[in-house]
Amino acid sequence: MPTFKIQFRRDVKAQWETVDPVLRDGEIGVEKSDDPSVVAYKIGDGETLWSELPYASGPQGPQGATGDKGDTGATGAQGPAGAQGIQGPQGVAGPQGPAGSQGPQGATGPQGTSGGVGAKGAKGDPGKDFRVAKIYASVDELEEETGDDLEAGDWAIVVTDDYTDEEHGQVYVWNGEAYDFLFALVPLPASGDYAPLASPAFTGEPTAPTPASTDNSTKLSTTAFVKTALSGISGFTPTAFVSASINNPNYGGAYTFTFTRANGGTFAINTGAVANCDCHC
Repeated sequence: MPTFKIQFRRDVKAQWETVDPVLRDGEIGVEKSDDPSVVAYKIGDGETLWSELPYASGPQGPQGATGDKGDTGATGAQGPAGAQGIQGPQGVAGPQGPAGSQGPQGATGPQGTSGGVGAKGAKGDPGKDFRVAKIYASVDELEEETGDDLEAGDWAIVVTDDYTDEEHGQVYVWNGEAYDFLFALVPLPASGDYAPLASPAFTGEPTAPTPASTDNSTKLSTTAFVKTALSGISGFTPTAFVSASINNPNYGGAYTFTFTRANGGTFAINTGAVANCDCHC
């Protein structure tokens, strides 16, 4: 008896979709897969394109054994937040968290009332005594000291005749063999840095307080005081004068003081009658 080999049309899924043929009525088209356990096929009706035909399948077989769990896939993108649900009942209080960092210091409050006076403390130890054993007229005299009548810790002071002398007021202490310098009591500037009290000769532009215009004492008269006093004389203006003269040849009676201004003109002051005047010009 002769045998016949029946072979169905078959191809991979991509090729079926590319060609997209129309199978004859009852013709079977097999879609091949890399997995031999997966069989998919379609049956033509002579009119419908491959892409529009449904896959044919037989009756469902028994469920196979569960396979091994596959690897977990990558986490998908987070979906949009859902609508907020109704508030649930309050849960039990959790444990107290750690203390937070200290906040900034607040403003200082008002001062409280003073407390009472405390008890008197114990008397402290007495300080170390010292004595000024000797006074010298110069440092040279001090350095000649042999110390026969001195004790370690005794002080000495140099007092010279001239208070501007840099040795004047220097204080020393006896160390048992010689004097050590401690400090100077009256440090003074060099003698050329200041004016003496008697007949001082000032340089530069020394200033002084300006007395009141009515002052008639021995205070220093500043230029401001003189200008104010002269401006109070009727008819007088502080214009510079280049010469002055006195008109009284007999040295008695009235005196006339005539001032000549630098810009021309004269200004005269008459004293009226003056008796027994001893004038020296």
